[in-house]
Amino acid sequence: MPTSPATSPSQSSGTLAPTGTSAAPAILVAPYATISVKNHIPVTLELAKPNFNQWEPFFSSLCGKFGLLSHVDGTAAANPTDPAWAITDSCVRGWLLGSARPDVLGLAATPNQTAREL
Repeated sequence: MPTSPATSPSQSSGTLAPTGTSAAPAILVAPYATISVKNHIPVTLELAKPNFNQWEPFFSSLCGKFGLLSHVDGTAAANPTDPAWAITDSCVRGWLLGSARPDVLGLAATPNQTAREL
């Protein structure tokens, strides 16, 4: 079945513009943006019963599955002006925030942090 330029699999922006219209700015959608952290990390990080050694392998594994370890281990420099990097970092931060108890977040979370800083 032939594809039109608007539905060509070679487009990588994640958006489709109708043929013959001016294209809107591309919206980047990361394939891991809808991942439920609870499905991958069954351990919630907490202070009351310190369990970092049980939580960390799950979190590292989740980041590794999607090639995102560089957002937490420092192997790649932060680049918050790059939209793709910012989206990815937001996903990793969301996973961190979604897998820790409020007491941990109260100690660690501050505004405008990268995932590595968090």
